[in-house]
Amino acid sequence: MTIPCAISGSFKRNLTEIGEYMQELEKNGFQILSPTSSEIRRDDDDFILLQSDKKDNPWQIELLHLGAISRASVLIVVNPKNYIGFSVNCEIGYALGLGKIITFSDEVPDFFVHYPFAFSFNGDVTAIRGNIKNLSGRIIKA
Repeated sequence: MTIPCAISGSFKRNLTEIGEYMQELEKNGFQILSPTSSEIRRDDDDFILLQSDKKDNPWQIELLHLGAISRASVLIVVNPKNYIGFSVNCEIGYALGLGKIITFSDEVPDFFVHYPFAFSFNGDVTAIRGNIKNLSGRIIKA
């Protein structure tokens, strides 16, 4: 069974890690809804456009990513060294509002410790599936 997911993280700081996780997730039965590529099409000062981006406007791209988060079963946050920027914080807030499971590549940030559907997979993508299964029965839809 494939698990639909969306991935959030700083493209400026962690695009290599995001690309590596994308490959591992696909090998382990995850369907990545967004982003669908980790290859850069254009690198502006404030925003990286990926080859898979169908739009050039950052806000349109962000809205498409939020749509993917709403369709995903899990939001996977790639946060090496626990870095989470403004856009990723917004995406996490959106996922929280939807009652989504949120998993972090590194430690769960302090402000999510009490959120019952957040966990760290400590770089081991195979741990995500088991944690999703354990949490799925406890999810409360808003």
